[in-house]
Amino acid sequence: MNYKKGPALSPSKGFTIIELIVVIAIIAVLAAIVLVNVTRYINKSKDAAIQSNMSALNTVAVAYFAEHGDYSGMCNDPGVVSVREANNKIIDYAYLSCFPADYISCESSGWSSFWPLSDSTFWCVDYSGFSGVISSIAKSPDATCSCSNWVE
Repeated sequence: MNYKKGPALSPSKGFTIIELIVVIAIIAVLAAIVLVNVTRYINKSKDAAIQSNMSALNTVAVAYFAEHGDYSGMCNDPGVVSVREANNKIIDYAYLSCFPADYISCESSGWSSFWPLSDSTFWCVDYSGFSGVISSIAKSPDATCSCSNWVE
């Protein structure tokens, strides 16, 4: 039998340490880009859930007013409590201002509520049907029970 000898393994086979470092660096950059985008989409989904829950709060408020004729006990309504609990599961903190339960400025004539969003703004809804973003929070004792009450 005739056996052929193959070429001996040369030292140039395999990867150098520099090539491995370059590949690891490229993978790290790609992973960082993906992580930033995933975090942004998670925050957007949390904000969308808060906005949806706050729309539900408007529905609860209309039903409460239709049944009671004013907003005076709305903060203790099970529908309002469930919206608060749902938003607390989304974020760690929340603000609910229900008039006049927390403040004396509006008696039973209205309500407003605001919740923090991921971009440091607040989603606000009120008895007039307003739903929107407000940039900062400031309480004015002589203000009306609307989201404009909270704007600094």
